[in-house]
Amino acid sequence: MVDFLSSLDYVITLQVIKYKKAFMSKDNNNISPKRGIGLRIFGSVLFFLGTLNIMFSMKAGLETQNFYIFLIVAGVIIFVIGSLRNMGRI
Repeated sequence: MVDFLSSLDYVITLQVIKYKKAFMSKDNNNISPKRGIGLRIFGSVLFFLGTLNIMFSMKAGLETQNFYIFLIVAGVIIFVIGSLRNMGRI
């Protein structure tokens, strides 16, 4: 068990050194910022809120309101826009 932990510690240390070298290098001008992350997160939050509201209203025996369906559709559209921005198409 001690050998496994020491080898695991060695691997983690090597990975940390590798990432430090990558971020500390002078050639960071080629890194482009991630676009559309906020839109994808916001879209997924809207989608899951609409889904949860529909599930809770069905569990309570109430009819599904159109607003919850609108939340799901808006969430999907916003998520797709964020994904397209990340791919560089928009």
